[in-house]
Amino acid sequence: MHTDTIIYPYFNRTLLDTRSMTNKAVTCITIGCNGIICEILIYNYVLSDANRQTIEGYLANKWLSKNKLPVDHPYYSPT
Repeated sequence: MHTDTIIYPYFNRTLLDTRSMTNKAVTCITIGCNGIICEILIYNYVLSDANRQTIEGYLANKWLSKNKLPVDHPYYSPT
């Protein structure tokens, strides 16, 4: 059974340092920094940039914050 893997944490659409994950215990991850966390999504596979942007667009629509996405994001909307 394979128990070691790598996770790819993103914060505000930016890839942070990758982290090792052994036996499903994540090491050295801090969540929160004087802000509000609405959702945390965890996938058991690496998302492509296109998949990640689709999910970001869905969440931005859900939380009525498409205008807070970067202007060059495919799901950005000023309204």
